Amino acid sequence: MPGETNLPALLKGLTPVLDETRYVFVCVAAMDALLPVKDEVRGVFVEKEGVTLIVPVTTADAMDWAYEGVYRCITCEVYSSLDAVGVTAAMATVLTEVGISANV
Repeated sequence: MPGETNLPALLKGLTPVLDETRYVFVCVAAMDALLPVKDEVRGVFVEKEGVTLIVPVTTADAMDWAYEGVYRCITCEVYSSLDAVGVTAAMATVLTEVGISANV
């Protein structure tokens, strides 16, 4: 079954769930740094200036990695198509109105 693309249907079907884990963004020199914690990594960004990992704050502390800010993850639990347009903007607008930053 293909994911939903109809914006009103997607917004009606959103079921936000707040993850209790607190996450941080850390920069490491190379992908090899994630090997010891690969099962705990929530996300990876590979950019020309380095590799950024999203990991639990407890993992960053255990690895002695520097970070700024501690964040939470909200999962929306809706089956959306990658072609759906407007969901991110709608959620960002609501989060902005209540003073919550978002990194989608």
